[in-house]
Amino acid sequence: MGRTGEPFLKQSRAFQKKWAIKNDKTDKRRAVEMGISIIIPTCNGGRIFSRCLKMIGQQDYSGQIQLIILDSGSTDGTVASAEREGALVKKIDRERFHHARTRNEAVFLADFDRIVFTVQDAVPCSQSWLSELERSLFESGVAAVYADQIPHDDASPYARFEAESISKARGQVARIQSIDSLDAFNEMPYEQAYRAIGLDNVCAIYSKELLINTPFPEVDFAEDMAWALKNMLLGYKAFLFVIKKGRIWWGGCSTSYRSI
Repeated sequence: MGRTGEPFLKQSRAFQKKWAIKNDKTDKRRAVEMGISIIIPTCNGGRIFSRCLKMIGQQDYSGQIQLIILDSGSTDGTVASAEREGALVKKIDRERFHHARTRNEAVFLADFDRIVFTVQDAVPCSQSWLSELERSLFESGVAAVYADQIPHDDASPYARFEAESISKARGQVARIQSIDSLDAFNEMPYEQAYRAIGLDNVCAIYSKELLINTPFPEVDFAEDMAWALKNMLLGYKAFLFVIKKGRIWWGGCSTSYRSI
């Protein structure tokens, strides 16, 4: 992702017009219901995805949970596993998968106003993961909240290095992130700029309304950080969440999902 940010300041009015939701009574009822929609792109998620589903099913969360799976041609039983857990599965051609566009389209499948994006090889570390994410979003008043990551116990050396390096680069203290202006951002050293717009769809929670109003910019990769930059330039803030109960185990970028 480039550092200038100008493309992300232009609102995608065509996208909003195409996907506009009618403000009828049904949508209003959905918005006020207590619940969270969890969206996960998958492609041959394997045993780690099964662990992910198991931990989601064990969450100590008082609201409803809607599970939405965006599958790009799995052949290993990923779809069947998701359907057994009651997930809504949307199948897409692998060639059509796009980190930003696919997620933007999935937002309109969500029944609830709070949306968690995660990935098939991310496993919640505790049963309070979901409630802690929701509480943090509500109490902090920011645009999005994302979770710290720790490597799986059986992670490969490279995957462990990657997950630990990302966590170290972001810092181990929860904080509110913001930038004063595009000029100020462009003058930041790389490490400072990375921390300033750090946001990660490996595990992040948003409001549906904000995702509709400002969808992920259609970049090839790092749609989450591009979205953070765009919204910070609009005056919003993000929040890094590092409390242990809200963390997730993550396997690094060595999985089939990341190679799509």
